[in-house]
Amino acid sequence: MLRAALARRCKSALAPALASPFASSARATVAEVSVPFTVVGLDGARHRCVGREGHNLVKGMQQAKLPLALMGVNGYDAALRLPREWHDKVPEMDLAQKSKLMELTYHNMDDARLASQVKLTKELANVEVALIKPMLQDNNPP
Repeated sequence: MLRAALARRCKSALAPALASPFASSARATVAEVSVPFTVVGLDGARHRCVGREGHNLVKGMQQAKLPLALMGVNGYDAALRLPREWHDKVPEMDLAQKSKLMELTYHNMDDARLASQVKLTKELANVEVALIKPMLQDNNPP
């Protein structure tokens, strides 16, 4: 009995500290935080995926269990083509991101982006991106 009273007291005292900063009275449903997108692989096959809002495309592709070979040289990032109508919805690449993009692929395209740069938002729902062939798959030295 003493143990139960102590447990209740500790639980009520720790409850504010243990509460999630994202917790609210109205919890978001899976559909409300899901963002559908399509990845066109190197072979032209379309992979329909659903990612979580706030994640980047790399995380979304990993959660969709796309093969690592599909996601670039080491599976942590990928070079992709983002249609021009979506460019205003993603931030401009900085110098480090441009450098990483050039490490992944020798293609220098205006519409090329890093998958890690593209954050999934409701504005990007149903975006279709195409992977760019990595240098190592094209038999060119890095």
